[in-house]
Amino acid sequence: MRWNIYRKMFLFATMMIVSTVSLLGYLTYRESEAMLVNRMKQSSLLTMENAANHLIKYYIHDIETTLHILTGDPLLTDLPSAQTTSLLLDKWEQHRRYSENIWSIRYTPIQGQVIMIPKSTLPDGSDESKNFGNQGSTDANIEWSRPHLELTKNNTVVTASKAVYKNGQLQGVFAIDTSLYKLSDIISSINIGSEGYLMLLDTDGNIIAHNELALLGDNVSDTSWFQQLTQSELKSVQIAESNLYVSAVSIPETGWTLVGFLPEAAFINEAAPIKVTTIGVALFGIILASLVSALVSRGFVARLERLVTNVAKIERGDYEVYASDSSTDEIGELSRKFVMTANRLRNFMEQRDATEAEIRRQQVYFSQLFENSPESIAILDSAGRVVAVNKHFTGLFQYQLTEIEGLWIDHLVVPEYLKTEGIRVGERVAAKEIVQEETVRKRRDGSLVDVQIIAYPIIVDNHIVGTYAVYRDISERKAAERQLEYLTYHDALTGVFNRGYFDRRIEYVSKNAPGAYGVIVFDVDGLKLVNDSFGHATGDKLLKTAVSLIRAVAPPEAIIARMGGDEFSLLLPHASEESLQQIVALLQDNISEFNLAHPEFSVSLSMGYALSEQGTNITEALHEADSRMYKEKLHRSQSTRSAIVKTLMRALHARDYITEGHADRIQGMIEQLAQRLGIPNFKIQDLRLFAQFHDLGKVGIPDSILFKPGPLTIKELDVMRRHSEIGYRIAISSPELNHIADWILKHHEWWNGQGYPIGLSGLEIPLECRILAICDAFDAMVSERPYRKAMPVMAALAEIEQCGGTMFDPEIAKVFVSMVKESSVYGA
Repeated sequence: MRWNIYRKMFLFATMMIVSTVSLLGYLTYRESEAMLVNRMKQSSLLTMENAANHLIKYYIHDIETTLHILTGDPLLTDLPSAQTTSLLLDKWEQHRRYSENIWSIRYTPIQGQVIMIPKSTLPDGSDESKNFGNQGSTDANIEWSRPHLELTKNNTVVTASKAVYKNGQLQGVFAIDTSLYKLSDIISSINIGSEGYLMLLDTDGNIIAHNELALLGDNVSDTSWFQQLTQSELKSVQIAESNLYVSAVSIPETGWTLVGFLPEAAFINEAAPIKVTTIGVALFGIILASLVSALVSRGFVARLERLVTNVAKIERGDYEVYASDSSTDEIGELSRKFVMTANRLRNFMEQRDATEAEIRRQQVYFSQLFENSPESIAILDSAGRVVAVNKHFTGLFQYQLTEIEGLWIDHLVVPEYLKTEGIRVGERVAAKEIVQEETVRKRRDGSLVDVQIIAYPIIVDNHIVGTYAVYRDISERKAAERQLEYLTYHDALTGVFNRGYFDRRIEYVSKNAPGAYGVIVFDVDGLKLVNDSFGHATGDKLLKTAVSLIRAVAPPEAIIARMGGDEFSLLLPHASEESLQQIVALLQDNISEFNLAHPEFSVSLSMGYALSEQGTNITEALHEADSRMYKEKLHRSQSTRSAIVKTLMRALHARDYITEGHADRIQGMIEQLAQRLGIPNFKIQDLRLFAQFHDLGKVGIPDSILFKPGPLTIKELDVMRRHSEIGYRIAISSPELNHIADWILKHHEWWNGQGYPIGLSGLEIPLECRILAICDAFDAMVSERPYRKAMPVMAALAEIEQCGGTMFDPEIAKVFVSMVKESSVYGA
């Protein structure tokens, strides 16, 4: 049943009654509960005070009375020790007949032995006389000790002691030990509430009595409740985290404190009957209010419910309603007029539904056409403001309709430098023209996109009411066209113009451009050697570096082009002899500075230039510059190759540093072995040079293979074995090394023909290579590598002997082993 306004009014009155009854019951319950809790607290505190006054104080009084009796009897201190012991034993036995509070009695004289009843071994530190000095008095207070363990009987006790004075002089100290277990029994017998418990503390917070004997002697001074009780002198506090009420009663005679703990649950249990009563009263009020509401609703509200039901039917679209109330009062009249209005409304709605159905059909058709179109579409009003956009428009330009609806399209997507074009397109559409153009538009993030625009004017009654704008993304096509155009005129590696473009510019200049033109031709020296030694990746790096150096000195109007593999040309308009000389000189200086900063990667360019006074003679100038460049290249070819080889030598030196001086070590070994074999001194110098540069080809091996911390794969081994051939090509290009180039090529050949790269065997292998092979292998074995530890010298010599006849010349191997064993240098 729906909750109408009348039912809500009756419900509100009912709820007010229920709320009032419930609130009064709750307040009564809380007040009663507070009074009960306060009474329970006062009761527990009174119980503790009674316990302290009667039970505990009686216990203390018993101990202290006994002490006063003992200290007041002069016979106990004046008699000899044996008689004192007998008297103490009599008094202890008399006391034990009516009280078990005293565990032991002890007398400690200033001079003499300690007397203890009953007899037992005294605990350490039991000389109570140390606690009292000569106070010049005949009386002394009773001192209570901290809890301690009575060692002989495994019992926790506390000691009360009192000094004995005679004529103002300390005679001794009487002490009574009382068992904390007995005191704990007294504490356990005291009840505070149904769930509370007690403990007795000394002045330092040590537990003297507790119903759990294992806690005797524990210290609680660092607990929050103890600190609150002692610092603020409160009689009770609440521990929130433990839901406990803590109360405390002081015992002035000893300075002890009786502490009681009462759980909050005990208060809640006591208050439970009040809660039950309160809930019962509230339930009764609710039931009573519900009955009143039901009785009132059966009459007046029921008629209104029937009228509301008819309204709900119309709301659902059901207009077949009839008058259900025939009474003549206001509600009946309202019901009949409502039915008449509903019938008229039904006729109107049927006509409207037919019209709306046709409109919806057309809207769905257009909406699907608009949204599912593969093109990016925007519908604009007559002023060029956004009315609607489809999902492809959002994807292309990154705008949601909610962000741009009502904004001018030109402000959103037309770049600043194309504002005039945007205005022109709008004017053509306003003239009822269909516009189609390829242009550039701007996205939300500021990036530009190539688009084809097709703008259709929307015409109603011969008036422009808007624009149907289609944006077709042609970025990929335009990018491909630009890339194709770029590659048509540019070198893919260096980014400068290619030969085709340069030749066309030369042809154009020769036919159409008067005035002076300068031409400079460059050739990158040693490119083939670098490619052969380091690979084409390093050669490409060399070309790019050369281009960057040329660009750095070229004027902005100059045209730079790559004419071939290692050749470049520069065309400069409005040139003079001096300007060309300055460019060449500046480039040479920059190359020198670069080589000083990068000794491991030097650049060398051969250059030639020429000037054409008239552009029509530019072809002749180009030939002249090319001729001059080749003359310079021939003149400096030898020194250029030497410079490149020196660069490679520096790279080899850096590699040798990483392998901890491998080349330096084997130079010494190879010289000693050559002397043993009777080789002349002038050849020994060549052998030392050979030892230094035998691995020159490794500059062309990638570091990932050369310094791999583990075994190489078959493919990696093939790459590593190329270093002999690379080293040969480098050495043959250098006047300083060409005489050892053949040795570098063959230094990995084996005696049995299983070596590389040629597969020579026996005496076909040059003597120098056979000598180096043994020294090289020995140094490798006794040197530590990242992937293995160094081999002992004797094990390495055994390996050399074993490989004689396979890898090594057997005779030279014997001489080498003998040389190492006789020398102290190698630690054999």
